[in-house]
Amino acid sequence: ANRPRSNNYLVDSVDTTDANTGLIAGRAVTEQIISQESIASFEVLTHNFKAEYGRNSGGIVSLVTKSGTNEFHGSAYWYHNNSALSARNFFEGTKPKRRSNLAGFTLGGPIIKNRAHIFGQYEVYRIRGEQPTLFQGLTDAERASAVPAVRPLVDLYPRIPSNGSRIFTIGTPNFSNQYTYLVRGDLVLTNAQTLMARVSNTKSFRESTS
Repeated sequence: ANRPRSNNYLVDSVDTTDANTGLIAGRAVTEQIISQESIASFEVLTHNFKAEYGRNSGGIVSLVTKSGTNEFHGSAYWYHNNSALSARNFFEGTKPKRRSNLAGFTLGGPIIKNRAHIFGQYEVYRIRGEQPTLFQGLTDAERASAVPAVRPLVDLYPRIPSNGSRIFTIGTPNFSNQYTYLVRGDLVLTNAQTLMARVSNTKSFRESTS
C-alpha cells in the first residue's frame, strides 16, 4: 500500500501533481483538477506501468478532457444540496444549516469541419451556511483555574454534560466560492496527428470561522 502522496495525476498526459506535497496540484473547495463535465475519459493504473509514466510508485490517475466535434453540442447543469433535505449526523446535537449550488455550462463544436474544433466549459460552486466542527470542553477544574482576563472566553464553552463527554459539535460559519473554466482547441494535422492546446483554471475563496 502507498500513501496518497505517492499517486500521480495527469490531465491530457500532462503531470498535475504538486511537487511539494505530492497531492493534486491547485486543490480547491472540491479538490478537483478540472470539472467532471469537461472529462471525456479517465484511467486508473495501479501496477505494471509503462516507462512513459514513472515518477511515483503509487497509482496513476489519467484524465482526458473533452474536445469539440463536427456538430455543435452543449449542456447546462445545476446541482443543489440543502441541509433541510438531509438527515442529522449521528454525532451532532443539532443539524447545522448548509446549502450549496453548483452550476455551469459546456459548449463545443467546429471552427472548420474535419479540421479545427473548440470546446469550452465554465462552472460556479458556492457554499453557504455552517460546517460541523468538533471542540473539546473544559472540566470544572480547568474553568476554576482560568485567570480573570480569559474567563469571558471560558464561559463561551458549553458545560460538560452528565455523561462526562468533553467532545461536542458546533456549526461554524462557512462561506466558499469556486470558479472553474476550461477552453480546449484541436487542429487535425494529418490522419494520424492532431495538435491540441488547452487552458484551464480554478479559483477558490473560503471564509471559515472556528
